[in-house]
Amino acid sequence: MPESPVYRVRIEDRLKGLIDAQRGGVSVSAWLRTAAAQAIEEARGLGPGFAPQLAAHHSQLRGLAANLNQLAKAANQGQPVIVNDILLTTLLDEIRATRALLTDINNRLPE
Repeated sequence: MPESPVYRVRIEDRLKGLIDAQRGGVSVSAWLRTAAAQAIEEARGLGPGFAPQLAAHHSQLRGLAANLNQLAKAANQGQPVIVNDILLTTLLDEIRATRALLTDINNRLPE
């Protein structure tokens, strides 16, 4: 594994005190790497506020997948299956929303 680049930074006493108060037992280097990664994620819109949005979408998608699996199981058992247009439209909308969300996430990630 290649060595990571080394950066030297100067930090004023006031900021050093704030960092030391926040970092607990974590090394300054590890704390600064985590803080930088979080700042970059937040700037790209992928910070902690993004997780609930993603979780809500995931929950909706799981519910629709469960419904689809029930229909597939019934069809495989030879039972008649009737799917109304509302369910099909909802599934298509969720697939499109998932594709858009994944494209958005991909565009926000570092290259």
